[in-house]
Amino acid sequence: MTRKRDINDWLLWLMVFRIFMDFHGWKTVILYLVFAVALYAADKFLNEKYFKKVQK
Repeated sequence: MTRKRDINDWLLWLMVFRIFMDFHGWKTVILYLVFAVALYAADKFLNEKYFKKVQK
């Protein structure tokens, strides 16, 4: 079951996305989304591979 906080978070992100789209085009949005996914993947890789070795 979805919590009310989760729904409010999604609504907030949709409002931010809409405001961003008012000032920028689709190419910029796609570019930012690609960078966000790349940063997420790099963060996940570093947390799994590097920081687990440091903690041991």
